[in-house]
Amino acid sequence: MVYAEYRNNVDEYKRFCAFHLLYARGIRIYVFPAFFCLLAILFVVMAAVTGNAVLYVMAAILLIIAVALPFLSVWIQNGKINKRMRLDDSYEKVTQSFIFSAGGIHLSVRARGKTEEYDIPYSQVLRVYERKYVYYIYIGTTQALILRKAGIKEDEPGELQKFFEILGKRFRRLRKPAGGSPSGENL
Repeated sequence: MVYAEYRNNVDEYKRFCAFHLLYARGIRIYVFPAFFCLLAILFVVMAAVTGNAVLYVMAAILLIIAVALPFLSVWIQNGKINKRMRLDDSYEKVTQSFIFSAGGIHLSVRARGKTEEYDIPYSQVLRVYERKYVYYIYIGTTQALILRKAGIKEDEPGELQKFFEILGKRFRRLRKPAGGSPSGENL
């Protein structure tokens, strides 16, 4: 068994939301930027054919929009999170206790003096992403448990990895560069 504790943290939640938006959701976030890139290419071709400099300017504007859209989405999302936190500051008072075993995850959530307990079999875990300092354990399409690696208490090294390997392709390990050391990922 592996035991772990996690206390909610707003900055970590923002990093998770950015990760989810820019990476875990897949190509959906990049559909509009790709559309704007295609429009920019069309404008460049039209500008080259007609010799109209205004079309080059329009193409440049479209490319800037295409690059900025994903980051603008993260900025808007962070603004919404900040607003929610100003209205209710109880988020960072929530703690979660995990017990990982061969059968699944036992989760205890303590908030506002109450404790709720859940048993989550690995068959219900949609995906686990390993990052440099944290695991994101998806138990729904947009719902994930955040687990800081520093909060893990393993009886033997690598025990949690063995439990996650039960998930097969649903466990996305941290990629390591050719030198073998962990990459410098922040997301």
